[in-house]
Amino acid sequence: MIRSISCVALLLVASVAFAGPSSEVNWLTTFEIGPGDTLAAWTLVDSFALWPSSFDRHSRRQYESDHLEDARYMFEHKGDYLRVIIYLDTGSRWLIDSETRVVLRYGDEEISTLEILFPTSERDAVVCSTSGLVLGETPGLMRSRDDGYRGYLRFAPGSLPRPERHWFRGSNRWGVLSPDSGEVVRGGSHENDRRSAGGLSDSIDTDVIDGDAGAVLR
Repeated sequence: MIRSISCVALLLVASVAFAGPSSEVNWLTTFEIGPGDTLAAWTLVDSFALWPSSFDRHSRRQYESDHLEDARYMFEHKGDYLRVIIYLDTGSRWLIDSETRVVLRYGDEEISTLEILFPTSERDAVVCSTSGLVLGETPGLMRSRDDGYRGYLRFAPGSLPRPERHWFRGSNRWGVLSPDSGEVVRGGSHENDRRSAGGLSDSIDTDVIDGDAGAVLR
């Protein structure tokens, strides 16, 4: 059965089973991309701060054997990469193409993605929105432990606002300020082409280990 959320995305639904981000993870932001389907973001990867020389021996061997292709992609396509996990209802699918954008709003400012990308489970390739994909149908993509789709939102280099550094205020675990809201836009900026949502729920603190926000993301 095909359902439409205006022109935001094409979602095909076969079940009402719910999948969503854990409330035990301190997400940067969460918002709906469609009824029952959620985007959850947590940390920033600045491609200018990422270097092959920083890899340990094991990661270096993987990189040289054509793995860690998401990292290689970041080296070659500079930008602010926001880590995300997409949660779809069982049987739900999301069509993502070159016109699909994720927009974060900070006050009156809107910052739009350049592209959306997903590494494969072996990290030997990257699937990008510029070439098109159907999330929930494209095989072999990297998944989280709670069965979400791991991905990145690529923004223009330096476009996402960073927190001010004050030793007495503690650290910002995400490397970027939390947006006021997020939305998915598919082509143009007409009101009927947009779906807006604020945060879905408050989250509690959790450790970020090796770039993962808690055990549910491993």
